[in-house]
Amino acid sequence: MTSKKMRVERKFSSVRISCLRNFTLIFLLPLVVFGFRAGAQTHTFKELGGSAVGQTITAEAHSEMHAHQNYISDDVLYRFCNGMTTIGNCQGFQPQAGVILDNGSVTAGVLYGTDMGYWGPPCTGVRAGDGAVANPLECDPPFTVRGQAFMYDTNTHQETVIHQFNSFNGDGWNSVSGLIQDASGNLYGTTYGGGSSATGYNNCMGTGGCGTVFEISPQVGANGPEFGANGPDTVLYSFEGGPQGGTMDGANPAAALIQDTNGNLYGTTEFGGLYQNGGTVFVLCNASAATFVPPCSQSDPPWKEHVIYNFGASGPSDGANPIAGLFIDSGGHLWGTTASGGNYNSSYCWDPTGGNTCGTLFELYQVSGGWTEMSSPYLFCSATDCTDGANPAAGLIEGTVAGYLLGTTEWGGMFHAGTVFALNTANTAADYVLYSFCSQADCSDGANPIAGLVGPDASQTVYGTTSGGGNDTCATSPLTLGGCGTAFKFTNPLQVGSQPQTMYKFCKRSNCTDGISPAAGLTLIGTNAYGSIVAGTTQYGGFGTQTVQPYTLGEGTVFELYPCSLICFLVNPQSMAWANVPVGKLGIAKSVMVTNTGTEAAQISSIEITGEFALAKVKNSCVNGGILAAGATCEIGATFNPTQTGFLTGQITITDKAENSPQTVALSGTGTE
Repeated sequence: MTSKKMRVERKFSSVRISCLRNFTLIFLLPLVVFGFRAGAQTHTFKELGGSAVGQTITAEAHSEMHAHQNYISDDVLYRFCNGMTTIGNCQGFQPQAGVILDNGSVTAGVLYGTDMGYWGPPCTGVRAGDGAVANPLECDPPFTVRGQAFMYDTNTHQETVIHQFNSFNGDGWNSVSGLIQDASGNLYGTTYGGGSSATGYNNCMGTGGCGTVFEISPQVGANGPEFGANGPDTVLYSFEGGPQGGTMDGANPAAALIQDTNGNLYGTTEFGGLYQNGGTVFVLCNASAATFVPPCSQSDPPWKEHVIYNFGASGPSDGANPIAGLFIDSGGHLWGTTASGGNYNSSYCWDPTGGNTCGTLFELYQVSGGWTEMSSPYLFCSATDCTDGANPAAGLIEGTVAGYLLGTTEWGGMFHAGTVFALNTANTAADYVLYSFCSQADCSDGANPIAGLVGPDASQTVYGTTSGGGNDTCATSPLTLGGCGTAFKFTNPLQVGSQPQTMYKFCKRSNCTDGISPAAGLTLIGTNAYGSIVAGTTQYGGFGTQTVQPYTLGEGTVFELYPCSLICFLVNPQSMAWANVPVGKLGIAKSVMVTNTGTEAAQISSIEITGEFALAKVKNSCVNGGILAAGATCEIGATFNPTQTGFLTGQITITDKAENSPQTVALSGTGTE
C-alpha cells in the first residue's frame, strides 16, 4: 500500500520515510523498466480516431527540436529544513502535494500547499495539548506534528504554517493531497490518516485513523480576510472504514477534492468500501446548496458523506484503489483513474498494493437516485507489453481538442517508464499514447510521471512533471534511476507529431539545492513575454537537513519555473527587510545572489539602489560592467541607514544584457528613535 504521492518511495528508497507505515522496500528493478538505450531510436504516434501510424521521429530529430526551444530558469522559492544538518525545529519537510495559487479572495500572489510535518525533538511520552501520556498512535518519534498546511507569499517571500495536523482530538494527519479554494477563500483538503476513528479504526491501511476531509478558513484581519500562523482547521468528515448506515464509508483518501457548482465536495479513498478494500468515490453534501443532486438531499446534515461508488462491485475489472482525484465534465459526469484492478496482470505493472494489476480509467454518471459506472471502463495494459500505459497515479484534465481527456500513467508505454495519453470520451474502448517516457538515452526526457497534467494555457500547452529521469546526477543515490526528475511542457499534444519539451532537469545545481524528484503536478501562476510561469514542489533536495536519509540532500522545495531564451538572470531573494534600526545607525549587511541561469555570458550594465539604503561590498561582489558567465553567481550587498523614523522602502535595480532585464529587489526597513 502507498498513497498517491508517496508511491515514488516504493521505487526510490530502501527505508520508508513517511509515517503512514513502515516496511522494507526491495530495491530491484529490471533494466526493462526504464529501457536504457543509446543511439538512434524511433517512436510512433497513433492518429486520433484510428490505429494508423501518424509519424515516426528519430531520437536525434527529437533532440534537435528541443535545442531550438526556450530555456527555463528555476527559482527555488522555499527550501524545507533549509540549512539544518541535525534534528531540530524544522518547519515542514517532504511535500508530497503541489501548490495552488490564491484565487484573489484572500491575498493575491500567495501559494498554498501541504507537507509531511514538523521535525522536532524525540517524543517525551507526553502528548502535546492535554499533557496525557502518549500511546503509540499519538507519539511516533521524532515526529511531533504529522503534516502541515502552509502558505508562501511570492510578494514578501515568506513561508507561514497556517495549520499543524497532530491527530489529537479528532484532527487528521499526513495530508498527501493538494488543496482547493472556494470563492470565499476557504481551503479544503484531505488527510490520509487521523480523525475520530484514530482509536477504533477498521479496514484502514496504517495506524492512527482512516483519514479526514478538512476545511481551513481565513480569519478576519485589519485589511480583510487573512490566514494566520498555526490557525485551526475544521474536520468536516472523519472516515471510519467500518459500517456507516449499512455501508462502508471508505478509508485513506490520497487525492485532492473537487467542488461542483452547488458547493458539494467529491473525492476518492484508496481503501475501504464494500468490496475487498477496493476504495470508493464519495461526495460530501453542502447543506446550503441551492440545488440538491442525489444522493444529496435537503434533509442531510452539514457535510453528510455518501459513497457514490464502491470499486470491486464487478470484480477486479472495474478497478481498485484510486489514488487520484476526479474530473467533472460539462455534463456532470465524473471521470477518474484507479491505480490497481482491471483484467490484466503483467510484470510491466506495479500497483499500489504490491501486485501486478495495471489500473483502469472510469466514468461515473447519474442514474435515478444515485450514480453508476459506465459498463466498460478502459483497462490499461490492453495492448501488448502494456505499450498503452499502466498504473495511472494521477487524474485527468480536459484536452486541447473538444471531447478528449488527457492524463499520465506512471508505468507502461513503449519503454515502460510511463506515458502521456488521450482518451476520446465518445469512444473509451482505446486510449491514444501521445508520448512514451524514457525514449531518449538514459531517460533524459524523464521517467515515471506520478503527477497529472495542468492546463491547457492560451498557447494550448499542458505542463507536467516526472519523478525520475532527466540526467544521471542521481546515479549514486537510491532515490532515482536515470535522474532526479523533470518538468515538461507539451504544446498541442493532440496534434500528430507534436512532442513534449523538457523544461527543467532537477538536481541541476550543486548538492541538488534546486530539488529532487517532483511527486506533484505544476500550477499555472502567471505569464511573461515568453510563455507561462508555473510553480510546484519537490519532495527531496534543497540541501537542508540530512537527518532522515543522507542521500535525499534536503527535505524538499517549493520552486518556480519561468521561460526565457538564452540568457536569464535570477535574483534570490527578491526582497530584503530590516527590523528596527535606530536613526543614524547602520543596519546589518545583507546580500542577494544573482545567477546567470542561461547558456551564454552576459554583462551587468549597472546596479542602482534607492531609498535610505546603500550598497555594501560583500564577497564575490557583482560590479558595474562585470561579465557574469553562464551558470555563475555573484552577490550584491546592501545596508539600511535610516535618517528618519518609520517604515521606509527602497529598491535595487540590476540592468544587464539578460532577456529579463532589469531585475529588481524590494527593500524595506523601520527607522526608530
